[in-house]
Amino acid sequence: MSLASSLYPVAHGARIALCRPSPRWFTLAASWVSDPNINRTLITATPWPLEPAQMPAWLPFAEPPTAFLIALQGTLERPIGLSHFHSFDERSKSIKLAILLEPHFQGQGLGTEAVAVMLEYAFKTFDLHRVSLSAFSTNPAGLRAYERAGFRHEGVRRNAWFRDGEWHDDVVMAVLRSEWQDRK
Repeated sequence: MSLASSLYPVAHGARIALCRPSPRWFTLAASWVSDPNINRTLITATPWPLEPAQMPAWLPFAEPPTAFLIALQGTLERPIGLSHFHSFDERSKSIKLAILLEPHFQGQGLGTEAVAVMLEYAFKTFDLHRVSLSAFSTNPAGLRAYERAGFRHEGVRRNAWFRDGEWHDDVVMAVLRSEWQDRK
């Protein structure tokens, strides 16, 4: 089996593809979550370092898919990041989004594109009213990427997370279906 055959695209952007999770890549994905440079930007209570056996909680197999490996469009040789939806509230028709990219793929607009593809997938696949996320206030690049993808600031949960011996603010952002449709 070639490396490319282990990534199965579900949704596409111009430069990225969202692919179904594959256990073949769980060791790599666990290394991202466990990387201190990446983990410092993740709002999660999950203790790290993360073991590959814990990745199904991050990248669960579901139908329709709710978690993805992010790969570069055209090559699909190996994932460069991951994204997933969580905290689905069926009554409120809302869901939360999380994403991470390997550091050397950040700053190229790939995260913004991946978030935009995730939004399109979410609003078209699930009958949603709202997609939200949380980000550390100390992650300005991530906040800008979310804004470019259409997210709006809703508020700040002050000193919501204790990480690396310091308290960090949690910026809450969201996109409503009507806002997403207006941007299309």
